[in-house]
Amino acid sequence: MSVEIRKKGNITILKVSGQLTLGPACERLRDDFRAALDQGERSFVLDMLGVPFVDSSGVGEVIRCHKRAKDENGRIQLVLKGKSHELFVFWELNKLFTIYDDVESALASFAK
Repeated sequence: MSVEIRKKGNITILKVSGQLTLGPACERLRDDFRAALDQGERSFVLDMLGVPFVDSSGVGEVIRCHKRAKDENGRIQLVLKGKSHELFVFWELNKLFTIYDDVESALASFAK
């Protein structure tokens, strides 16, 4: 699993690729997200289009990122499709997150 971080204006995009599962993958996301928060970032797009599989630990880590951002007056938008999107909807996490089909739509949501 890898996390590529880039900026678009004042928004930090974390592009996650590979399986988001218990162990190093969750730790990598946690560490990269925490580092961005520590640097003062508050607006995030979590691009998970390259994630073919998420287990319960991966879902839990995404929820923890959301909580950390919220505690710091930040905001996360998710980009999901396919099985990962179905999983988040099944667990009704679409009530916690706004889920977008593409990064551009998620970025545009910050202007609203």
